[in-house]
Amino acid sequence: MVHMSSETKRDTTKWDGSSQEGGNNKREQEITVLSVELMNSQRLSAIYGHTASVKKPRWACQDVAASTVAEYGGTMVNLQNNVAMASYADPNEAIKSAIRMSTILNKQNSELPEEQRIDFAISINQGKGIIENDRIYGPVVNRLTKMTHMYGQKNKIYISENVYVAVKDLEGTEYRPVGAISDGFSRKFNIYEVLWKDNVNLEAHESILISQFQHRYALIEGVHEPCFYCGSRKHLVSHCPSKHMPEITQAFDKLRHLSVRQINALFSDSIARGLDEVRHRWENTEDVPDAYFNAYYAFYDIKRVYQLRFFRVIMGYRGNDWHMATKMNVESNGEALWIAIDHLRTGNLVQAESLLQKLNEENPNRFIVNMAMGYLNVEKGYYTYALDSFNNAYKNTETKPRKILALLLMCRINDLYLKDIRAAGEQIGLIRMLERDCPEAIYQDIVMRMRYEKDSEAIPQLIRLIKGRHEYYLTALIDPEFAGCQAKINKELHALLTHAEENAVSALKETENRLNSLKSWFGEDNQNARDLHETLSKTRELYASDSYFGYLDVSCKSASITADYNRLERESREKIKDFVNNLHHQIRQFSGYFGEGKKSAFANMLDNLKEEAVSFGKDLNLSISYKNAMMRHDELSKQLLVIQVAVDKLKKRKANTSFVIGLLTKALLFLIVAASLGLLILFIIDVG
Repeated sequence: MVHMSSETKRDTTKWDGSSQEGGNNKREQEITVLSVELMNSQRLSAIYGHTASVKKPRWACQDVAASTVAEYGGTMVNLQNNVAMASYADPNEAIKSAIRMSTILNKQNSELPEEQRIDFAISINQGKGIIENDRIYGPVVNRLTKMTHMYGQKNKIYISENVYVAVKDLEGTEYRPVGAISDGFSRKFNIYEVLWKDNVNLEAHESILISQFQHRYALIEGVHEPCFYCGSRKHLVSHCPSKHMPEITQAFDKLRHLSVRQINALFSDSIARGLDEVRHRWENTEDVPDAYFNAYYAFYDIKRVYQLRFFRVIMGYRGNDWHMATKMNVESNGEALWIAIDHLRTGNLVQAESLLQKLNEENPNRFIVNMAMGYLNVEKGYYTYALDSFNNAYKNTETKPRKILALLLMCRINDLYLKDIRAAGEQIGLIRMLERDCPEAIYQDIVMRMRYEKDSEAIPQLIRLIKGRHEYYLTALIDPEFAGCQAKINKELHALLTHAEENAVSALKETENRLNSLKSWFGEDNQNARDLHETLSKTRELYASDSYFGYLDVSCKSASITADYNRLERESREKIKDFVNNLHHQIRQFSGYFGEGKKSAFANMLDNLKEEAVSFGKDLNLSISYKNAMMRHDELSKQLLVIQVAVDKLKKRKANTSFVIGLLTKALLFLIVAASLGLLILFIIDVG
């Protein structure tokens, strides 16, 4: 077997086949630049060895620095092994960022033995710089480097005179002059050390805290090639933490009603603690704070469909519904193949390969074996062989979910490692033929189009996907795949958030107006009105979450409240109208019982009741309240009852009269018949 190198050259071919080279975006502008330099990398190398000594500075410079830089509106640039550099538009935010960064790193150092601590120096300068793609150079960077080399001392922050002038009034900070440097043209610039008090205000400026995720870069940047399972460069594929996660985490459900600011704070804290090492820091994961796990799970859940834990779901799923398969959770059945997968999960590639080769010899066309071989080749870096294995798996299965998974994994290899964008696009097309609305395929198509600058197609596609499947709002918000185009993505997500908020405000206002109308109709003490107002109060709490899903829920719940309002009002009005109609019907029936000519008291009462009924019917279409309507309902019902009693008496009297008349009639008839018989008898006797 010929082994392919895991090193792959980045292809510069765009989606449409044209070259990206020559598209530099170079510009000079006034900027503030911050650098964090590791001072003791050689000593760490002697302690840990070269690999670990590289990882430690990367952990400090990228995880802590990148997270903090993003929190204050900066942009990470010019990353090297021992130096992390960032640019800011506002020097005040750069100072706050440096203080926060220093505080976090010093706290981490306090938890380590002295020989393992990471010494750093932070320097900040302001001036003209040239920004080209993700690099900054020019006088501002040259002076910054000179500052660090001349005055940098471990765990200190230094700023240039330009920065000092801009930030000297920042509350809670002090500045101590330490010397000066020359810019090479006989001009000298004073250098200051930054000191701060415990009460220093490190709150980021409100304009920085807009609706954008700030930690994409910090989540994935590292020394390795992208991980197949999650995309991070912080670990090898065989060491991906996703392999030790449960199939279903509900992490995104727990983030749904957090604002973007809260999500940023959650990830900021988790990244600073070492998001990638969460499972190695606690022997008992039950002791891990829930919020910590929410960030941890959410990041790895973005690419769940490519991970071993999802493959285990597909192994155990026997249905043909892709959407249902993505929501399943399965248990291991203990057979040899599951054992091989478990070896893959724990990084025991030799044992996994031995088992899989034996299983492959027994049945080379078995879908699950080919899939497992594909994952094995991915972890070994043999991407062409992995592609062949997944393709064989695709050809040897008939169920839709299994075909879709094999195609997604092939697409992942072509996109992430082989840079064969056409093949990846073809595989997306095959998935869409199997499952037209497969969200995972649609999303991957969007990611690739954005990567290859097909924004005009990708962005409308992303918006449609989010509107159809709201969970993709959070996916798009956090996904590091969009690091290269995050300004565009942030703009679109902010527009969605703003639109959702506007709809929520409109829905709340309309619902409040309707409920005020309902209160006027039912009255203050009506239980139905109180229940709806209580539901509205809880809905306002969702609005206060300042989250996309909170706003969507506000609109949805407001619509539900409005529907309940409409139903209650309709039913109550129909109830009153039914009574009025019944009142008119009974009046018409009763009017015949009191005759014509001189009217009795009951006849007059019936006429008055008739006028009241007509007036009541008219008032129902005006501003009469339900409470008043029910009071009039009760009053008219009492009057109707009096008339009903009178009518019942008349009916009874008429019935009695009819009975007596009938009885007399029968008696008279009997007497007539008897008399007739008597006369007949007398006549007969007389004749005889």
